[in-house]
Amino acid sequence: MQFAIKPARKSIVNVMRSLSLKQKKFLDFINNFTLTQNEAPTYDEIMLGLGFKSLGTVNWYVKTLEEGWGRNLDRLNLKRRNAFYGDWWDEASQWRTGGYDRVCAGVQGSPTTAETAEKGVKGSLFVNEVLCVRPGEQLSFLNEVVDKRVPVMEDYNVSPTGLWEVTTNSHEVVMVWATTVEDWTRMRKNLDTTRGLDDSGEEDRRLVENLNLLSSYVVSGDTQLMTPMPGTVYGPSDWEEANEQDWYK
Repeated sequence: MQFAIKPARKSIVNVMRSLSLKQKKFLDFINNFTLTQNEAPTYDEIMLGLGFKSLGTVNWYVKTLEEGWGRNLDRLNLKRRNAFYGDWWDEASQWRTGGYDRVCAGVQGSPTTAETAEKGVKGSLFVNEVLCVRPGEQLSFLNEVVDKRVPVMEDYNVSPTGLWEVTTNSHEVVMVWATTVEDWTRMRKNLDTTRGLDDSGEEDRRLVENLNLLSSYVVSGDTQLMTPMPGTVYGPSDWEEANEQDWYK
């Protein structure tokens, strides 16, 4: 999550790691205050709102969250090969031909890896959305996605594995969904049927409402369909059996 503090204009804090319940409560207060008041709370307002006894407690939370952000950002620099990836990094560098790393922060409602694994979410198809919204609207858009889009997508067995604000600019968001080819096709078919473009699905007005939600925020972007590597956290346990002739039927 992201917020700004008014007194002394403290730097923006980006949280990119698992939070304790107290830390989540701290950020929830700031987010809710910002959404209702259209401005970030002061240290005094945070202290009173959360029942802290001193401004030092507020400052401790801010510093702790800043340090957590710093540790995660440090994993993106030159230390990452030896500390995290080893020989895999050398192998991957021979195949990667483009792209760049984004520093992201999950919104409230974006599942952690542990939460996704606990729910047993697996996918044979992953949908990766990298979208540009109106500048300054990243959090508003993602909050609406959590409230309105996620429940509908989950009805079609399309589960979010990450809903992130890109913290290095004011307009990008990244959303990744785990599903199957069959479930994704069924959802798209129902959307087209609802829009009068097909007659083989079932009408579902919620899908059009979600499309309108995207249209009200998104100005550009790309969606990629990806096949996971078997054995990965959210991927299938093994490759599926298939024959080349299956595609010629």
